Amino acid sequence: MKLAGRTSRWSRCFACLVFAACLAGTAVGAQPAAADSVAGEVPSVGAAAVATIAEPGAEFWKRRRDGWFWYRQDPLPLAQPLPKPAPAAPAPSVKNKDIQEFEDFQRKLESLRKAAIINPTQENVRAYMVYERMAFKQAALFGQMHQSINWIDPVFAEDAADVRPANTVAMGIWDYQRGLTKKEFVSRVSKTHGLYFVIRGDCPYCHALAPVLRRFSDETGMTVFPVSLDGRGNKEYPNPVLDNGFASRLGIKTTPALVLSQPNAREFQVLSFGMITKEEIVDRIYSLLNERRASNAPAAGRLAVN
Repeated sequence: MKLAGRTSRWSRCFACLVFAACLAGTAVGAQPAAADSVAGEVPSVGAAAVATIAEPGAEFWKRRRDGWFWYRQDPLPLAQPLPKPAPAAPAPSVKNKDIQEFEDFQRKLESLRKAAIINPTQENVRAYMVYERMAFKQAALFGQMHQSINWIDPVFAEDAADVRPANTVAMGIWDYQRGLTKKEFVSRVSKTHGLYFVIRGDCPYCHALAPVLRRFSDETGMTVFPVSLDGRGNKEYPNPVLDNGFASRLGIKTTPALVLSQPNAREFQVLSFGMITKEEIVDRIYSLLNERRASNAPAAGRLAVN
């Protein structure tokens, strides 16, 4: 009994093995022949793995040749670089309504002017004149508002002290005060500066300028040194010094000429050629020494003698 039971169990196991082998043979036979006959031999495990990757939907029990590689998954696709976003178009600039209206009016006026010039018919010229009159009226309104703000705004009133006024009475007062300031300045610098008066004995303008320089010297205290190109003087300065090349070094060929000098610094600056008034002499000295010194700007025509 025991032997018969063991035999029946072994028979059933053997039958199961034969059945499984038949199933496996059937599965292998169902595969395309081309896969086994490419090189005339059974594909390797690696080749089977590649084939398996190409068939992601195949059931795992049909991929026995993969062996330990049955768990392989399809490779992830390579990440593609994201396309660069196109540069955003610049936002259209929004112009102020007033500016847009001005530019439209300006273009219209210019086009009418060109049409009237190239084809001066009555209609073209009149159309331009209408727009031109509108422009004049608008400019007058602007001028009135500009003047009104100048009158009432304290910000601009503070700057008015340094600007010559337009009123006739105020203009005279401003000029007088300004003249006093400049004359006081010239009187102070007369202690360190002087004027060279370059003349000729046969020069009528030298004779006319001499008394002007004499009054200027008396009022400001600045010394005047006469230098003659021919050795002759005039009534106010009868004994000038003969030029020893001083005038030629400064490029002076015309008389009369005035040269502002600072003897201690040995610097010479051409001030004027020809006739000049006493007030103009004061203005030029003030401008050269005060305003130019404040801005540190180089003076034209200056000669430094070493």
